[in-house]
Amino acid sequence: MGTGVFAIEVLYGNMEFEVGALLYTMCSSAVAYAVNGLFVGFHPLFLIPVIVTPVLKDYASYAVLGLAAGLIGTLLPVVFYEVRDFFRKLPVPVWTKPAVGGLGVGLLALWLPQVLQGGYGWIQLAINGQIAFRILLILIFAKIVAFALTVSSGGSGGVFAPSLFVGAMLGGSFAILLHSPPQSLSW
Repeated sequence: MGTGVFAIEVLYGNMEFEVGALLYTMCSSAVAYAVNGLFVGFHPLFLIPVIVTPVLKDYASYAVLGLAAGLIGTLLPVVFYEVRDFFRKLPVPVWTKPAVGGLGVGLLALWLPQVLQGGYGWIQLAINGQIAFRILLILIFAKIVAFALTVSSGGSGGVFAPSLFVGAMLGGSFAILLHSPPQSLSW
């Protein structure tokens, strides 16, 4: 159901919620889930270990993480729009701009290949606590840059997976910093 509503909000983001299309997006998301399940199996995208019952100090950690996530969540669109404005002013033909963005992402990926694709495997590693603190911090900002270079230049990409990736890296880094179980803060 969430996928159907999400599709409506993305497709009709600048206008009124289109209730008539909701039936079709719900049906298409159910069919997409069934077809995907036939190929890869009917299991969750991320495996979340059992989380111990939080104690009072954990709630303070969640509040600090929420503030940090708010700051990072504010940074992502700022970087995106700055890079978009850069590409709009770039004095090259429009059809070459995605290539320039791709070149930037490629150069970044030579150093940090984790920024390529959706990064769901890396998200799972962050949930499991299997990525070093320094790498987690670097990946937060590297993914924001890779996302901005890709989408702002006119390349193909979305916002959902990069946002999940950034959030998981932030949560994983906080888990290490606060000596908490990674699955309690990465998700």
